[in-house]
Amino acid sequence: MFNALDHLTGLQLIFVLSPVVLIMVFVRKREEKASSMVFGQMNSLQKGWVFLSLLSPGLCAKVLNGLEQEERERVLSAGAELSGSERRVSLAVVDRFFEKTSAGNAPSKDLDEICRYLNLKYADSSKILVSKYRKAYF
Repeated sequence: MFNALDHLTGLQLIFVLSPVVLIMVFVRKREEKASSMVFGQMNSLQKGWVFLSLLSPGLCAKVLNGLEQEERERVLSAGAELSGSERRVSLAVVDRFFEKTSAGNAPSKDLDEICRYLNLKYADSSKILVSKYRKAYF
């Protein structure tokens, strides 16, 4: 099989392999869609878990420590129920945070930039973030 491919020119090789590439792209897109979360099907605590996962580990730990024991257990169990990729719902979760906390709009539509903003803004004021987190997701 591969000996026959050795004799093809570049353009012929592209034509021969393009159906395989298209099928692989199609399968990958379907797998991503099947394994991703749907914002409308998530409860508020699950959205809160996704929000926490976007924060730096240290800030996430400070927020979890700032919650009461019962609240912390509810958030952790809600996070355990989730499966799939959270990347698809992350921007909507962050928008909900800014909307519910009257903090205005998100500073950007770039998720990485928003995460850096949150981590820098609340690095020294985790208690404020805990109260805003409760307001947005509880």
